Parts: sequence; structure tokens; C-alpha cells
Amino acid sequence: MLKNKSFLIVLIILIVALGLRLYLLESHKILETDSPAYIRLGQNLISGKGYIDNAGDKNLWFPPLYPILIGISSLITSNLELASRLISILFGVLLIIPVFLFVKRFYNEKSAYLASILTAIYPVLAYLSTIAYSDSLYIFLTMTIILVGWVTLTENKPYLYFILGLLIGLCYLTRHEGVGYLTIMMFS
Repeated sequence: MLKNKSFLIVLIILIVALGLRLYLLESHKILETDSPAYIRLGQNLISGKGYIDNAGDKNLWFPPLYPILIGISSLITSNLELASRLISILFGVLLIIPVFLFVKRFYNEKSAYLASILTAIYPVLAYLSTIAYSDSLYIFLTMTIILVGWVTLTENKPYLYFILGLLIGLCYLTRHEGVGYLTIMMFS
């Protein structure tokens, strides 16, 4: 686990990342191509209409995890677009934790701080963390799968296999290509 000094430094990096993303949230109001579809799916799910898209049809293309999170968080914010963007911000900021732990495990603590800072301020990651799109959640889950997968393979504890399977399932429910991590882990 993180020591007190490490915890404090990572917490500061998380706060800086959050501040940057909140600033960017206000600076651009562009909805990406698929953003309205995710938002509508979340709205329809939470209102009990089912997994119905903008055209009124059952949607079989978009994976359900991000729309479910949008629907749930819209109960708190009552603004679907803001709810979807706050989910992206949350997972964009949380990405720093598995990055820190992974780099610390493979290199050292100083490298982990640098990787965390770069993750916090990297423009593409910061931008992806402020749009209503599933990329931020998917990247977070992918990095967490890599971290937990490596720990699982090296420590060989049964509960870690369960957690890894759960993460792969969540990744697949975020983006279809997430199922590929199952194949990678099966042959590792």
C-alpha cells in the first residue's frame, strides 16, 4: 500500500488532475458523435423505457456500462450531459492510481510520480476525460486490468482471478474490444 508521503503526493496529483479537467469542462461544450446516443440510452434506462436509442429502437450496438452510469449519476445531477461528463472526469482522474501502482511495481517510486503527473496533465487524456464518451472509463479499466492481471499472474491468489474476471467483464460492458483481454489473460 501507499505510505503517508506517497499517499499525500498522489492525492495532490489527483487534485491537480481534477482541477485541470474541471477547467477544461467549462472551456469546451462540444458533444462528440456518439455522445447523444450514450446520453439517451442512459436516460431511457433510468426512466424504465429500456435500452432504447435516439430513433426509438432497441440498441444492440452500444455496450451498456457507460449508459447505466450516466443514468444513475443523472439522478444526482438531473443534467444528463453533465452527468456523462462527470463520469468521464471521475475515471480520468482515477486512472492516475493504477498508473502509479503499476509503474511503482515495475520501476520505482520516482518514476511512478512522473508517470502520474504525465497522466494528470497529458492533453489527450485530459480532453477524453471531459467529453461524454466511454473512452475515459475504458482506459481506466484497461490500465486496471493490466495492473491486476500482472499481480494475479505473479501472486497466483484465487480471489485475484475473480477480481480480474470482474474487471474484464466491466471492460467488455464498456467497449466490445474489452473481451480481447480475456484472451490475452487466458494465454498468459
